[in-house]
Amino acid sequence: MILEKRFLKSIPIGHNILPKLLNFEKQLLDAGSMIRELPAGFWVRKINNTNIFKFRLNNSDRILFTFNSTEEIVFLRYVTHDKQVREAINLSESNISTITLDTNKYEEDNTDIQLCDEYKEDIDLTSIEGYVIQDDEQLTKLVNNPDAVNLLYLSKEQHAVIEQVNNASILLGGAAGTGKTLVLLHTLYLASQNLETLYLTHTELLVDKAKEDYNSFNSENVQFVPKFMTVKQLFCQLTNKSENKLKTTVDIYNWLVSQQKRHKILKQKDTYEIIAEIRGMIKGYIGLENSEIENKKVRPLLSLEAYLNLPIDYSTFDEEEKEQIYKVATSYQSWLESIGDYDENDLAREILCMEDTPLYSMIVVDEVQDLTELQIHIISKLTNRKIVWTGDSNQIIHPTFFNFGRLKNLYYSDDKDLNYLTLTRNYRSTIEITSLLNNITECRQRYIERSKYDYKDIAFRNGSAPFMLDFQKNEFTKLFNVIGNKHYCAVVVGSERTKVGLEKKYPAIKDRLFLVEEIKGLEYLNVYCYNLMSDYISTWKQILANEFEDNKYVKYYFNLLYVGMSRAKDNLYVYEEHQPQVDFELFTEYETIIAYSHLEQMLEMQSTVEDWGKEAKRLTSMGQSQKAKSAIVQAEKLTKTPEDYYKLGELYELEGDFKKAFKNYETAANKGYANAQYKMGECHEEGKGVRKNKALAGPWYAKAAKQGNIDAKVKAGIHYSTSSNRNKQQEGFGWLLEAAEQGHADAQYNLGVCYDSGEGIAEDKEEAVKWFKKAGEQGHLEAQFNLGICYHFGKGVAEDKEEAVKWFKKAAEQGHADAQNNLGLCYARGEGVAKDKEEGVKWIKKAAEQGHPEAIDALNELSNN
Repeated sequence: MILEKRFLKSIPIGHNILPKLLNFEKQLLDAGSMIRELPAGFWVRKINNTNIFKFRLNNSDRILFTFNSTEEIVFLRYVTHDKQVREAINLSESNISTITLDTNKYEEDNTDIQLCDEYKEDIDLTSIEGYVIQDDEQLTKLVNNPDAVNLLYLSKEQHAVIEQVNNASILLGGAAGTGKTLVLLHTLYLASQNLETLYLTHTELLVDKAKEDYNSFNSENVQFVPKFMTVKQLFCQLTNKSENKLKTTVDIYNWLVSQQKRHKILKQKDTYEIIAEIRGMIKGYIGLENSEIENKKVRPLLSLEAYLNLPIDYSTFDEEEKEQIYKVATSYQSWLESIGDYDENDLAREILCMEDTPLYSMIVVDEVQDLTELQIHIISKLTNRKIVWTGDSNQIIHPTFFNFGRLKNLYYSDDKDLNYLTLTRNYRSTIEITSLLNNITECRQRYIERSKYDYKDIAFRNGSAPFMLDFQKNEFTKLFNVIGNKHYCAVVVGSERTKVGLEKKYPAIKDRLFLVEEIKGLEYLNVYCYNLMSDYISTWKQILANEFEDNKYVKYYFNLLYVGMSRAKDNLYVYEEHQPQVDFELFTEYETIIAYSHLEQMLEMQSTVEDWGKEAKRLTSMGQSQKAKSAIVQAEKLTKTPEDYYKLGELYELEGDFKKAFKNYETAANKGYANAQYKMGECHEEGKGVRKNKALAGPWYAKAAKQGNIDAKVKAGIHYSTSSNRNKQQEGFGWLLEAAEQGHADAQYNLGVCYDSGEGIAEDKEEAVKWFKKAGEQGHLEAQFNLGICYHFGKGVAEDKEEAVKWFKKAAEQGHADAQNNLGLCYARGEGVAKDKEEGVKWIKKAAEQGHPEAIDALNELSNN
């Protein structure tokens, strides 16, 4: 079956139309593709002025289809009756990209029905969004096709994990590219049918990507919208603390560097290693069987005695070094307290002392290995149901004594089950790079230890074998001068010493040079690993001489290799200054390159403004502001077109440089670029980079609106509809009507406001309800609340208290304080719902916690009664 690439996304959740499509396709084949020979019940018609046809699915819905060059049917879109013509015209004017769905390979699993009946309170597996693809090579092509909606496809292995979510909490292991996050997103989607859910991870980059990916699902029928947060965002929210005073790893790094004269160990040891020791052990360790939990409530640091008495394999430092590091930790904590700042562990301690914290029905946690034990303990207390944790034990690049075994022990301490599952099928990495990574794991097993959390990846994408580099300085100079201008290249080093040395020797490479700690979470087409082993030559000699057998902390050095080399998507190059001395068998099978000229072909692709823009956003999300600014500078060098100036403006706005953003938007807007004209309106309206002047905003919005920018239509509509000038009001109404008819929820809501208040059009309460409902059905908060008011008081519609409760609840569940208060009052008074004082207090309390004055009064009154 051939589908247009967005076809699956157009199908409403819960609609199984595959049998009907197969039947229609069979009937058409039987009729020799002669449409007039089809049974009349299909009601096939051609859309005027297009090469697109429609057939009737049911009374209100249609399927759009066409034929390709070989006369095969291509299903284009699932549409409602009132949208069929517009969708057909849009499709006829665009290039159609297709995918092929092998309908013979999917087998319905009866386990779904069984689990659904048994665990109705959790997730409904029959509502899974997408298709299970059983052919790994086909799935690999889909995952790596930028035009495919690849989140709609699951492997058998991924689907099997989701089936287990109802049974117990899960710890899901696997490498990057195996689809761990995809499993979390599908789990969130299924759980959100009935439950309040939360996605957590350590970095903003992962949060932004997960949220973007989740929003590609068609989630109209999801009752609860999941929350996507970093751990620091959640902890700041729970403690009501500002993120501005939360110290990041970069902040801590800079402070430690400034203290090198006071603490000699800061010069002797890697700064990131010391950060990890303080963060993971001295502040984040909770002891065997949670024995340190009570102590955490009264002091921020593990006692020196407890720290020194930890088992030998909990840390890489000897006793003398630990004593020095403890002094650094004490100074660090004193510094935080003196300036009124805090880190994530401090916030975790504060939450630990709280008597009442909110509970989520389900939590999923991505990259758990980046969290401390204390943070993990806090997260586990935020739900009385199940948690899905994902992580990769090979990516623990600092020995903070986090390991999967310790996570399981935390569950055992609370007498709870935690099932360990692994994804092994890698759909993103190449076969050749995956083979090298598997070999690293096997070598670690041979020289150090085996672990039940080890895995062996299976990849399906062909690529190039890694290369060894044997360059002299002049060849590195040639290479690094080119790499410095390529967004898709990165040089990875294992120590600060090497990083500083390369920056001095090859200045051009400074902004493409990453420590392993800095590049973790990022991926590049071309990665050049520089001295990841040679920086620790003496330790590696001992490892390869079998002197560290069963010494767990030495796994750190293998993980440095693993993380650094796994950042390469396509091409991996390895340079080891001391390779002859190390004689590591891993590298002997790979070809050695001695001249830069052999690499030129892999560096021919030119970077664009858009490329550098995406890179700047990624780096900003990872907290690497200096590299992000450099990426913006690279984008600025390439800026030529109005679109370029607009994108550059976006980047400067992201960096908080609103004056430069405004300047670039202005350049693009004056050249007629619609999106920039919209931004000019926004800048004038909000005072971004220019003096605030709402009067100047309207004309810019109108310019963009005339070019079809739908958001500008809404803004122009709001701007003019609230004018005191009747003609301007009518102009504003016209813009809102145009956008509302195109399906824009905010326009529909504001159009309802116009009808409700008589701005720009004669007052019409019934028409107001009509537009509020259209917006409310799309999840618009204010529209849902207003609908509740209309039904409650009978404004423009027959009074219906039950319907009012329905709409109040929709808005309340998304955090609307007025709706929460009204819903609570309905429960408390038994209006439109069975009287339930406890439920009423619950919702009114939620509104009161947001500072709602009427809710605060109502809560006091209910408490007194």
